[in-house]
Amino acid sequence: MQRPARLPDDGEWTCVDSAGVVVCVGGEPAAGVVAGPPDPAWRCNARVAAAHDDLGARICVDGAPDFPDADRARWRCRIENGPSPKRVCEHATAASIWNPCDRAHPCVDGATCTDAHCVVPSTTPSCWLDTDCPSHACRFGTCRPEGAP
Repeated sequence: MQRPARLPDDGEWTCVDSAGVVVCVGGEPAAGVVAGPPDPAWRCNARVAAAHDDLGARICVDGAPDFPDADRARWRCRIENGPSPKRVCEHATAASIWNPCDRAHPCVDGATCTDAHCVVPSTTPSCWLDTDCPSHACRFGTCRPEGAP
């Protein structure tokens, strides 16, 4: 358990662990807290649909979050959001971006197999929900192009 969970900055965030990548939405400054510097490990950007709901105006992605040991493929993690968010990891065998890949073992949706490793797009994040995207496909905080497989 990582308590507190590593977050993009001191703002208010809602986060998920998506197949080994942490994606957060929010970023509103916390009340009564002097803001510290942002964590440089996160890629952040404005959310395309921020005007349509109150989930949050920013999206941040950490493509290489912390794990209990070096064998990332053996861990499945989740974020427990709340006043004191924490990241909880357990041994499991579900698919993640950290599993080796090939034709018989493809990557999770939204990642690409490159040299037997799954790679997520390093583009600027912009979405939280599928409905944020014209293609109706948000993967790892990034809208997939129209017609992508």
